[in-house]
Amino acid sequence: GKELDVQLSIVNNATLQMFCPDIQPKSSYTISIAASDRVRDGFGQPLEASSMTFETQDLPDVFVEASDSPAYFADFQGDWTVIAGGHHNTFCKHGWGKTCETQPYELRAWPVTRDSLVRAVAQRFNSQHNQLTPMRETTLTAPDQADFQHMGIPASKLLVGPRGHGLFLRQVQRSKGYTTNGFVSVADFGVTLVATSSDKLVAWVTSFDDGRPVAAAEVTLFHVSNNYQATESDVTVVASGLTDASGVVRLASPRVGQ
Repeated sequence: GKELDVQLSIVNNATLQMFCPDIQPKSSYTISIAASDRVRDGFGQPLEASSMTFETQDLPDVFVEASDSPAYFADFQGDWTVIAGGHHNTFCKHGWGKTCETQPYELRAWPVTRDSLVRAVAQRFNSQHNQLTPMRETTLTAPDQADFQHMGIPASKLLVGPRGHGLFLRQVQRSKGYTTNGFVSVADFGVTLVATSSDKLVAWVTSFDDGRPVAAAEVTLFHVSNNYQATESDVTVVASGLTDASGVVRLASPRVGQ
């Protein structure tokens, strides 16, 4: 019955970052970390030995969606994550809405085509997503939830392909003149969206590797009604353009519900 005030502090917090430019597709790699008494955590415990083996998949021309269950799809857009196919820097952050702890996670790879993009956008606004899946190219399954790390795609299934090839989807909703950004995807580059007026959007694309602007990136603005019954025919392209040398592209955005 007593009220406890507990605080936890980790005084030594380190991140191991490895750069492997020669990583090959369809290969198996093992990372081993030796035990060390010289490296200790915040509780004074020494570093224990560990190892991890992962396989790489050769999917350079697809974009990938992550779901918490192969049996059904999330009803809310934030529960799905679209991640870039393209190279080993790609990572995945899962949405917040599901509590299905016992279902296996699933990755679905789609060809990078306009039709696939339209279908992926449509299924975000359709609560019956399983009706829109025949175009998927392949399915990669992880054995359990633990394989999806908070900061990365599952170690057992990494995507490898041409560097710089990626896809980023972000949901933009407008209500009563106010524009809000819903963060629905992550890739090797970031996209910042700013509404400069009631009918214009500015997109700024930067690299996660060095923070520099990404030039000649194609940015497309789709429109779809948020009614959870959308199909491909309900998705239209509002505007499209390439970023300039500063990573910026300006898009016309008609005042419609998005």
